[in-house]
Amino acid sequence: MSSYEFTILGDAARARQTAVDALVAREFVMHWSDDWTATAIKGNKTKAALLGAFALYMEVGVAIRSLDAGHSVIRIDSLTTGMMGGVRGMSKTTQHFAELRDQLGTAFDVAGVLVAHRNPAAPNG
Repeated sequence: MSSYEFTILGDAARARQTAVDALVAREFVMHWSDDWTATAIKGNKTKAALLGAFALYMEVGVAIRSLDAGHSVIRIDSLTTGMMGGVRGMSKTTQHFAELRDQLGTAFDVAGVLVAHRNPAAPNG
């Protein structure tokens, strides 16, 4: 599954609010496991099961951690594979995650808080 990390200005509380604002604006519903870990859900799982690739369902793991007094990291992880929609569903899920990654990067940049971003699975990040 895919992962991506954004380093942003501000403490962990500000990072959490920044992530929530960006995801809720994109129609995700947040389900918090604790103060710093959540699952963001968009779409309907039942519709996705019935309609396959024609219905959007995404689960994204969100984890926030503090780097130092002035910086935090927001990590997003794709928690859905799209397998219910077959090859087309898997492709669409990968595409939707990439679009979300780009949209969040843009939202953080426009907000003036983006310091860096990286794919933690890539050899050079």
